[in-house]
Amino acid sequence: MKRPEEKDDENKGDAGDFRRALPLLFLFALLWSFIFVLMPIYLSEIGFSGYEIGLLVALYAITPVFVSFPTGVINDRWTIRLTMIAGICMVSAFMLGLGFLKGFIVFIPLFFLGGLGNNLEEVSIRTLLYKTKMEGKEGKKFGLYNLVNSTARSAGLFIGGILIFMLDFSLALKIIGILYLLIIPFASFRPLAKRKVRLAEYKKDFLNSKVVSIGIIMFLFALHWGAEATSFGLFLRNNLGLDMFMVGVYSSVALLFLGFTAYFFGRRIDRGKNKMKNVFFAGVLFSGVFGILYTIPIPWISFLFRIPHEMGDGMASIAMYFWISKLFGTERIGGNSSLMFTLTLLGQVTGSLVFGPIGYVMGYQMPFIISGATTIICAFLLLTFVRIFHISEVS
Repeated sequence: MKRPEEKDDENKGDAGDFRRALPLLFLFALLWSFIFVLMPIYLSEIGFSGYEIGLLVALYAITPVFVSFPTGVINDRWTIRLTMIAGICMVSAFMLGLGFLKGFIVFIPLFFLGGLGNNLEEVSIRTLLYKTKMEGKEGKKFGLYNLVNSTARSAGLFIGGILIFMLDFSLALKIIGILYLLIIPFASFRPLAKRKVRLAEYKKDFLNSKVVSIGIIMFLFALHWGAEATSFGLFLRNNLGLDMFMVGVYSSVALLFLGFTAYFFGRRIDRGKNKMKNVFFAGVLFSGVFGILYTIPIPWISFLFRIPHEMGDGMASIAMYFWISKLFGTERIGGNSSLMFTLTLLGQVTGSLVFGPIGYVMGYQMPFIISGATTIICAFLLLTFVRIFHISEVS
């Protein structure tokens, strides 16, 4: 058994790794957001149909479904640093490939590689987040993670919109691909102690009514992310008539509200001023209602409704991260949290496949109206599951 002073040293080391991971998280989100939200616009401009765009975005999203859990298990058993570096190299190759090559067939393996690399990065960072011990400050930790992530994505969207407005899109992809390689020196963390973790233990952790019911909610909520991945940029360009610069401004400013809302409610949960289920319900409901309302084709009105939609996403996100931390122990949190977030990936894939063609055929406002209605239903389903399965705040 470890002495108290040894545990204190370990906790300090974990917190140190987490602090070093925040700049890395910022850089990941910044560079990714330079182009990916705007990617459907680029694919449309080079002649891809809505079906092709939907398939590529779905491929990018579905690839992590098959590797997310193995990555989490590797993080639990062996290493976080090496999976992170592998992810960085893959995303760099993805960006450079898109910058130099053209054509639907050649983009298929590139989007597969990009989805794999981005997932290796995300799972590794998230595992580090969950394994960091901050007693009594879990909400602050998860809130800070969401705040850094959304702030970086906001900055990336804004700067990316300017770059693409001023430069050729393919040139921006090449520059970002090179910048990704410069992140590698930041991926410096203490090696984990090797642990023997049996796969059967993950199955036992995961297959119970509480975990599965929360997982269903996460899947349904993520459907609207698939709609956004395929149709949001095109909605801003075609329905609202925004140029690339204004697309970046609209997206980036609204996104800031997600991070600050997540941080605010994370601290409130720490202090016992809000319950997770109430934050989760309100967040999902806000996301759905205002996800429908921001389709009003008047730019300034649409933007004003996009803000509470992002706030709802922030509330839902902090609740999801918090609840997962309560459902599982830290020893297998890498694999278990990956399984939970795999359900959101499946939701995003389903949304991409369904809403890409719908937007192309029926108008780019329709994916958000339909997914918004689904999200509203999801909010009330959450309350039903909490009551039926007696899901508590602490287990």
